Amino acid sequence: MKNLTIFLFTIFALSSCGTGSSNASKEQMTGNDKDAHGCIGSAGFTWSETYQECVRAWEVGTTLKPLDSKSTSNAYVILSQDHSKVELFLPDSRSSVMLESEDHEVFVSSKYEYHVDNHHLKIDGKLTYQ
Repeated sequence: MKNLTIFLFTIFALSSCGTGSSNASKEQMTGNDKDAHGCIGSAGFTWSETYQECVRAWEVGTTLKPLDSKSTSNAYVILSQDHSKVELFLPDSRSSVMLESEDHEVFVSSKYEYHVDNHHLKIDGKLTYQ
């Protein structure tokens, strides 16, 4: 009887260990959030058009601090190698914004204006980051 009890307990214990598969979907697994370019957002990576690879904007770009005291999220800017474009990474934005320049000093798009010399970023004409 003692051997039967040990045998049944062992079978129960081994069967409760499972096969290694889980009911959790792949979307819920940490690090399984690759975007279309293969960048892992939960690890801080996002696609850079400038570098043509996944980057952490705060590691390779210039940090711009918000001027609004209520905002705590930084923006980041990456200058292209030939200084003709600026890639702008804004908080809560899924992708970057490319700004172009003819004089390599002021970079603009429809609603953004970035000044290289003083690192001012205007959004809709209002100085928002520096």
